[in-house]
Amino acid sequence: MSATDALSPSASGFTSIEQAVVLAIAALLAGLALPGFAGLIERQRLRAAAQDIGNAIYLARAEALRRGGQVLLRRNESAACAGRDAADWSCGWRVAVDAPLDAGELPLQVWPAPEGVEVRMHMAQPAPMLSVNRWGRFVQSQGFSVRLRTAGSSGKANAQVVCVSSGGRLRTLDGSETC
Repeated sequence: MSATDALSPSASGFTSIEQAVVLAIAALLAGLALPGFAGLIERQRLRAAAQDIGNAIYLARAEALRRGGQVLLRRNESAACAGRDAADWSCGWRVAVDAPLDAGELPLQVWPAPEGVEVRMHMAQPAPMLSVNRWGRFVQSQGFSVRLRTAGSSGKANAQVVCVSSGGRLRTLDGSETC
C-alpha cells in the first residue's frame, strides 16, 4: 500500500470533525426539544391522576351495588400527610369495604399519591372519606368535584376537574377548575 492510497477519496469512515459536528447538532436539537417534553410529561401525569380518581369512583359505586352498600372511598393517611385539611387528597386514596361491628375496613384497591399532582376534593362539607350506599350514590354529597393541578403551577392550562353528579355521572374537563 502506498502513501497515496491512504489519502484517496475511496477511504471509508468519518473524520473526527464530522463526528463532532453531528454530535453538536444532535445536542442542540435535544436542548430545544426538552422543555416541550417536560410539559408533555406534566400533562400526562395530570391525565393519569384524573383517570385514577375516576376509576376509584367507578369501583366504589360498582362494589356498593354488588355488596349492598357499606363501601368507602377515602384518602390515604400517612405520617407524611398528617395535618392536612379534609379536602386535600394528594396523598392518594383507596376503596374499602366498611366491615360491620367496628372490625375496621377491608381494602379493595389503593392508589398511591400521584407524583407531581395536587388533588383537592370539593363538596359542601369536605371530608377525608365518602360512603357509598346500596344504590351506588355517595351518601354525604349531592355531587362533588375533584380538582387536579400539577404541583406548584397556577393557571388553567395545568388543571383538570372531575365532576361527579348526584346520580354518579362522571365527566372530566381539561383546563378547568370548576364544573
